[in-house]
Amino acid sequence: MSYDIGQGNQSNPYQSDLRESNFSTSFNKVKVQAPAIALMVFGSLCLVASIFGTVNALIAAPPVMPADSPEWAVQLTKNSVGPLAAGIQSVFIAVALFILFGAVQMLRLKMRGVAMAASIVSMLNFGSCCCLVGLPLGIWALVVLMMADVKQAFAMNAGM
Repeated sequence: MSYDIGQGNQSNPYQSDLRESNFSTSFNKVKVQAPAIALMVFGSLCLVASIFGTVNALIAAPPVMPADSPEWAVQLTKNSVGPLAAGIQSVFIAVALFILFGAVQMLRLKMRGVAMAASIVSMLNFGSCCCLVGLPLGIWALVVLMMADVKQAFAMNAGM
């Protein structure tokens, strides 16, 4: 058996024909791109808000409350600054970075489990009231990640 290199035959006999066949026409990458980009924007905004919250907790003085304020409100306001508040805000920095990482992996069609976890975390991210936006975005991303053709696209990219 001989190979004629001079003819320019560049085909790979071990490559699956599935990639070029009907799969490429049935899978629309925009299905994954739109929620992944939305999660990236959301994660970036959460990151900025959490960094601001951390810096504010470290350098700001507790706001002065009116004398007739309830005790719980005074305590809440007093605890909104200081090292403990900065530590809590820094946890949300890590959460935002994880959402960003998962969104990038979703966009690359890699690490489907991480993308799913980031979608779930975006729904539960209550730092800076981000869950109000993260809930619908996370649901959207999960619905897309559960589609059969999207699962197949992740599986095909895992083998590359």
